[in-house]
Amino acid sequence: MDRTLSISCDCGAIVGTLHDMTPTKGAHVMCYCSDCQAFAHFLEKDKDVLDARGGSAIFQTLPSRVTFERGTDHLAAVKVTPTGILRWHCRACRSPIGNTAPSPKIPFVGLLTTAISGSGKDETLGPLIGAVHQQDAGPGNDPLVAKASPLQLAKFIGRIIKGRLTGDAKHSPFFDASGTPISEPFVIDPDLRAEIDNKIVAGGRAN
Repeated sequence: MDRTLSISCDCGAIVGTLHDMTPTKGAHVMCYCSDCQAFAHFLEKDKDVLDARGGSAIFQTLPSRVTFERGTDHLAAVKVTPTGILRWHCRACRSPIGNTAPSPKIPFVGLLTTAISGSGKDETLGPLIGAVHQQDAGPGNDPLVAKASPLQLAKFIGRIIKGRLTGDAKHSPFFDASGTPISEPFVIDPDLRAEIDNKIVAGGRAN
């Protein structure tokens, strides 16, 4: 049975809904990439978001399954590299919400599971199907989540292609009708990124 879950930031300024979900309509993954780690540290939310090895739990699905009932004026976008994806958060409390491509033409959103709540959340998102970018994981004895299989990655790409073919790329709450992000992205400059990376290394990544 399809379920509806809630999306929100810590302070409640942003309230949204994840519609008509089952585990087969998305991919619940762990991402260890250095950019996801830098994003969490930039927001000073690393202790809330990252696991002991620097992983972020993310649910990847189509943006058309996301609506916001209030707070889009509080949505802010960051690029941790000049050519990177858009990373969305609440400008009031700095809670991370999710990641999108720079353009709605690539219809995907990776929602941080910390931003998702509701009855049946675990069953609706399903278990972690695997991890990506394990090479960027921080040091430690905690085991890494097993690598996502090529089949799972192919399913993810297939959902994006299907989204473009069915017109879902035209429906994203993170972009306006012209395809422009609803918030001008802030690009982290190389000096600030280096400072963040040094902090991650000094603190054991997900200290």
